[in-house]
Amino acid sequence: MENVYEQQAQKIKVPVVAWIIFIISFLGIVGLLSFLAVILGYLSVDDPHMKEYYASLGVIDHLKVIINPILAFVASFMLIRKKLIAVKLFWAYAFFYIISQIYNLMKSGTNIMSLSESGGIAAHVLGLLWVIFLVYYSNRMAKQGLLKP
Repeated sequence: MENVYEQQAQKIKVPVVAWIIFIISFLGIVGLLSFLAVILGYLSVDDPHMKEYYASLGVIDHLKVIINPILAFVASFMLIRKKLIAVKLFWAYAFFYIISQIYNLMKSGTNIMSLSESGGIAAHVLGLLWVIFLVYYSNRMAKQGLLKP
């Protein structure tokens, strides 16, 4: 029975949307590598505002900048490999993403009302919609039988 299931899953091509998700998450890894290059001193930053920003980052900031793109990349890689674990990984990514956004708001002392007045809420809303889409899409692939254990 498992053999038949695996053969069916192997015959199904990876949807274009899954490849797009993978490419976008790969860009997150590129961003992570550039962040690490700056933090480790391999890449210099001349802008004083950016220097101040990097200097202000604490351990939690570093962890969220590292965990989120890695989780997204691994989840998207499992998605194009048609592995069911992608669903759980996208849920984990959603959880860490939301916690990261709440942490960012709390750390900056910004409230939702001031964000909406300045137009800064758009990035948060788009990010949240993206995460919701990732969870929805991976769940949909699983329900359609496109993902295997």
